[in-house]
Amino acid sequence: MYRLFVKFFIPVLMSIIILMPLFSEDSDKGGGETLSFSDLVKDVERSSGYKIALREYEEILKEERFYNHPGDADFTVQPGMKNQKTDWGTEGQTDLTMSAGVSFFLGRSRIQEDKYRRAVRAVETGQMELSSTRNEELYSLYVLYTELWLQQQEEPVLTDEKTLAESRYDRFLQLYENGAAILTDMEDAEDELQLAEDSLNQNMLKQRLTWYTLLQARGGLEYEQFDDIPILDEFYFDVPSLDKPGILTGRVLEASAERQKQINTIISLSETEARLKQPDWNLQLKPYFTYDDHDWALSYNWENRNLDLNYAFPLATYNEFNTQTSSVDWVTGISIILSLGTGKSDSLERDVYMSEIQRQEELLQEQSEKLSLELRSVYQQLLQAFDSLEQAETSLLRQSRIKEAVNTRYDAGQALKTDLFSADTAENRSRWKKANAQIEVQQSYFSLMVLTGDLSFIAPP
Repeated sequence: MYRLFVKFFIPVLMSIIILMPLFSEDSDKGGGETLSFSDLVKDVERSSGYKIALREYEEILKEERFYNHPGDADFTVQPGMKNQKTDWGTEGQTDLTMSAGVSFFLGRSRIQEDKYRRAVRAVETGQMELSSTRNEELYSLYVLYTELWLQQQEEPVLTDEKTLAESRYDRFLQLYENGAAILTDMEDAEDELQLAEDSLNQNMLKQRLTWYTLLQARGGLEYEQFDDIPILDEFYFDVPSLDKPGILTGRVLEASAERQKQINTIISLSETEARLKQPDWNLQLKPYFTYDDHDWALSYNWENRNLDLNYAFPLATYNEFNTQTSSVDWVTGISIILSLGTGKSDSLERDVYMSEIQRQEELLQEQSEKLSLELRSVYQQLLQAFDSLEQAETSLLRQSRIKEAVNTRYDAGQALKTDLFSADTAENRSRWKKANAQIEVQQSYFSLMVLTGDLSFIAPP
């Protein structure tokens, strides 16, 4: 009796203490609320992963707008004073002058243009990453949803198996008391009952934990707002015929944001290398005009796409010298500054970029091979899931035939009611295994479609 107490009553008591919150009136499916997968699809953009990806994409957009702006206009004002004397000790002429200028950009320089094109490509890649993150978050929600649904579907099966184990235990206990069974038979029945009870308790605990995880993935909502675990609706979708891995590989490579980022890196390096290959020169034109102490100047820098306008003029003159001439001079002209570089530094820098381009191309090839291998791995998992589903369907068919045979014998008085309940429980277990196999097929197909970036079959973007 002490052995029975240790093996049976103590574990049962501990399970009841641990799982009391799960069996309270306000817990689990007491409210009778339901939840469909379409409800979760609406919440996918509330997940923390998607929000982080969205913030990163918004930063990329701001960076693109920054590089699209060539630069701000600068306004300058420069007052001046000049004092002239003819002899020491005499009061000289004082001139007050003012100079005003404006400088602005008419376009982007070659370096700025490279940065802008890089930012534009980053925006395109950011859109791909945002879409990929949404698909991954949706897949995570789907996996959690189907796990919880399977656990809910298994609960009545486990309850029946526990009831069946209790019936067997009571029967063997009676047989043992009547001397028609040995102690080992009764202990085996006791172990079977203990296992059935543990399985049921674990199932209910898993439901609670999976529900909490689903809530967190759904958007980090407070658990206290969802004390009741809703009843999940059945969710199946038809898995269409699949293309061969060779055809799917192209779609996977095209949909990979990480691979596209690698391609953009190579493009940026190639553009920089091409810019360094161009002649190192710059041209600056500066026409000017001077008349009656008024100076006008215009300057344009070809490399920086920068235009400067300056105007200097006198404000006032004190103690002006007496001059005998009344003529006013004017001067006009243009200055040209042409700078040429030897290109030696650019040539050496080009060698560095060319080596880096080769390294990045090798990394791109390696990344493409990894994606192809991942695709084939998921594809094989899907084929294996189809085989498991076929086996589960065959097993369910066999259990249905066994149940029919037991029903026939029971109607003829050749089988016990316990046999009938046992056959019915076994059929329910086989039916659950088939549902589990169907979910595995859908999860594998879902995972495959995440790689291709196409989830239109389940949730249009």
